[in-house]
Amino acid sequence: MSGLLALAVAGVVTAAAAPLAQAAARRFGLVNVPRADRWSKRSTPLLGGVALFAGFLAATLAFLPLREPRVQAVLAGAALLFAVGLWDDAKHLRPSTKLAAQLAAAAILILGGIEVEIAGRRVFGIPLTILWVVGITNALNLLDNMDGLAGGVGAIGALVMAAFAATTGVDWLAPLALAVAGAALGFLPWNVSPARQFLGDAGSLPLGFLLAAVGILGTYREAGNVLLVLAAPVFVLGVPILDTTLVTLVRKFHGRKVSQGGRDHLSHRLVALGMSERKAVAVLWAVAGGLGAVALLASPSVKQDATVGNLVLFGLAAAGAAIFGVVLGEVKVYHPVDPASGAPAERAVEARDTFLYYFRAVAVVFLDLGFVVGAFAAAHVLVFAGKGEPFHQYRFFEALPVVILAKVLALQVMGLQRGFWRYFGLRDLASVGNGVALGTVLTVAGLFLLYSLEGFSWKVLLLDAILLFLFLVGSRSLFRLVVEHLGGFPSDGTPVLLVGAGEEGDLALRSLRLRGGVRPVGVLDADPLLKGRSFHGVPILGTPAEIGTLLGSRPEVKEVVLSAAPEPGEQERMRREVRAAGARLVLAPSALRFTEI
Repeated sequence: MSGLLALAVAGVVTAAAAPLAQAAARRFGLVNVPRADRWSKRSTPLLGGVALFAGFLAATLAFLPLREPRVQAVLAGAALLFAVGLWDDAKHLRPSTKLAAQLAAAAILILGGIEVEIAGRRVFGIPLTILWVVGITNALNLLDNMDGLAGGVGAIGALVMAAFAATTGVDWLAPLALAVAGAALGFLPWNVSPARQFLGDAGSLPLGFLLAAVGILGTYREAGNVLLVLAAPVFVLGVPILDTTLVTLVRKFHGRKVSQGGRDHLSHRLVALGMSERKAVAVLWAVAGGLGAVALLASPSVKQDATVGNLVLFGLAAAGAAIFGVVLGEVKVYHPVDPASGAPAERAVEARDTFLYYFRAVAVVFLDLGFVVGAFAAAHVLVFAGKGEPFHQYRFFEALPVVILAKVLALQVMGLQRGFWRYFGLRDLASVGNGVALGTVLTVAGLFLLYSLEGFSWKVLLLDAILLFLFLVGSRSLFRLVVEHLGGFPSDGTPVLLVGAGEEGDLALRSLRLRGGVRPVGVLDADPLLKGRSFHGVPILGTPAEIGTLLGSRPEVKEVVLSAAPEPGEQERMRREVRAAGARLVLAPSALRFTEI
């Protein structure tokens, strides 16, 4: 009951304090000014962090035991980062100063008795605590790059951690986590697009710190389960961790400073794929919720004695997150290097592209290796319910090297690690089936030669083949799904009309998506019965005979794209009507297929 009250109090106080903080921000000139390397397009008041911290503090003072040293440590660390963040919003501190404050906040937690526990070894726990606190604090700070993103992800993470509180034996942990969630939720109405107020560092720094502290408190009682201690908090806060990792690596690859701001975060890349700002934020909220659900499913309160099952669950979720990150990492958000900049720049681009080529090749091999191990482990879990006799567990580890060698070799022989996942199709589906079948045959042969198949379950081997097939097909299909369906056309793209649906229209839409900068607002097709329906989400407005009338009612359309070359007379008629409307008529690249040159 106290937890729900903490949630409500924090939310109400934050929501009520937000307009007061907004007025104060305008009064003292603490307003974010739009910049070329930032996402915001208009001046927006800061000091949202003041409202968020006020709501959190009100709930904490009302419902938490203030004499508890660990509660005091959390409050002291959060207050320190709130003060530093507020000063940074007003005067812009150096990154080194903010880093020093984060290290100090981590030290306060350790002194208060909050640290990562791994088998009682503080030599590992203390450095991990510092790395975790500083990393998550910075990750939330970097994630605050689009309206409502940091607050929404923070609220989801805090709610998931509140659910973990039931297994810790710490009766005040749930109210603490729910106070964080309530404060974040209370600020969201002021921060969702279009934002009326920003968190600023006064909000993002303490929010990240509080999530880091609650993450440690939520799992440290399970110190005997190293998997849960290390993996669960990582998955709960997977979105900010993935965002920070991606930004750091990609900026390094492109020779940019990691501390330099830019429009290259996960949210910006989703918008570059064609999503609206709100949809991009909603997708990242959904990813955060999905990863949090994975962490909860692996909790001992849900699953008992299922370490192998947890490994499979975490592995599949990690693979999905990796695919999501790789797809977004390939989105072009940087300007190309100007050849006039000289040979050093060109060599840097060549070195980066070479590195990325080999990095992708190695990543595919390791990802498929993970699927091979995961499928074999999952087959054992399903057959033996995760509680196999020692004989079966012993056989599992005996067979694992044979399984890895046979199936990775088979995947290489079938060329599955040389294909482009973004173009995965039916022919590749058959190759996956052949690769899995070959790998299973080689596995059975190897186990027969080494152990005469004694003690090995045929059910496990068959189920392993089925699961591996599903994992391989699912991973490649997911990659293509993310590439083709998460993206679309930019909402601010130049409006165009497409003439011709069917296969040619499909190819033309793909060409327009690759071209970028345009947005199909309608399709014209020769079949009048299709009017009123949609083609890949674009409405079919009529037939090509109505092109003049439609352009007259849509003066914003300045380009008409033909998906197929019409008859000369029809083409001339459309050209006249399009030009009369002040637009231009163009042929899509697919309309010129097999043209003799």
